[in-house]
Amino acid sequence: MDGDVSDPDSMVAFLDSIADPSECTLIRTAALISIQGQAGDTLRAVNVGGVRAILNLCARYGRCRLVHVSSVHAVSEAPGRTVMTGPDHHDPKDIVGGYAKTKAKSAQMVLDAARFGAVDAVVVYPSGIIGP
Repeated sequence: MDGDVSDPDSMVAFLDSIADPSECTLIRTAALISIQGQAGDTLRAVNVGGVRAILNLCARYGRCRLVHVSSVHAVSEAPGRTVMTGPDHHDPKDIVGGYAKTKAKSAQMVLDAARFGAVDAVVVYPSGIIGP
C-alpha cells in the first residue's frame, strides 16, 4: 500500500481500492513501547486510540479481516506453573505498567468488536517483533 497508513484518509482510500474484500487481511502492528509506570497521553493515543480508529474503519467498511498484534504484556500472569492459553478477556487493572495496560485495553476492544460481530478479527500475543 502506498501512503501513510496511520492517516485515516489513506486507510479509507486503501479500503475503497480493494476489489475482493474476502482476500484482504489488515495486520495492525503499530504501537508505542514505554517502560514508564504510567501511560502518557501519546502512548494511549497510539496504542488505544489507533486501535479504535482501525476498528471504526473496519466496521464501517466491513471489508478486511483484522489481525491485531498485541503483546504478551497484555496477558495476566497465571499463578505458579499453570498452563496458559489465549485469553478471552483482558482487564487493565490486572496488568502492571502503562504500556501493558494500553495493550490490554486495545486487545479487549478488538475481542469485544469481534465477539459482537462488528469486525472479523483475531488477536495475537507475540513476545517481541524485530524489524523495520
